[in-house]
Amino acid sequence: MLDITPVQERYGTSPLDKKKEHQEFLDNQCIALQERYFDNRETGHEHDVHIVCDASVPKLPLQAVSGWFIHQGGTKLERDWVTAGLATSDDAELTAVSMDIISAAEKLGEDFNLASNIHIYSNSISALNRATDCSAHSGQTWSVTLMEVIGL
Repeated sequence: MLDITPVQERYGTSPLDKKKEHQEFLDNQCIALQERYFDNRETGHEHDVHIVCDASVPKLPLQAVSGWFIHQGGTKLERDWVTAGLATSDDAELTAVSMDIISAAEKLGEDFNLASNIHIYSNSISALNRATDCSAHSGQTWSVTLMEVIGL
């Protein structure tokens, strides 16, 4: 059920000091990811769901933020975020992983069950491992909810 592939891709660096060039860089990276991973209509996996999630934990007293976006069949379905409160980075990432699955299930309804694969892209292997671990840990509520949503 869980296949973690530790593949790391680099797409260059953005010129942060120049706003227009920075936005063009981000737009080009989004197009590259869309073409490489999310547009799978020609492969016969048009029902596959692709989810990208990330979290940010700033210094106190600010709250952690968990964000995600969801693609299916080359179409962006949702881009959203929630505050994760005063959380560790692993808990904030787990919040993002769980919330994106919950959102995908709500958005897609019965089509969610047609997905042969759900691909989750995250930079936290710990959060991905804990997402399917319903034993006692600080993010257990998110793990249990995620398992209920996917029917396990």
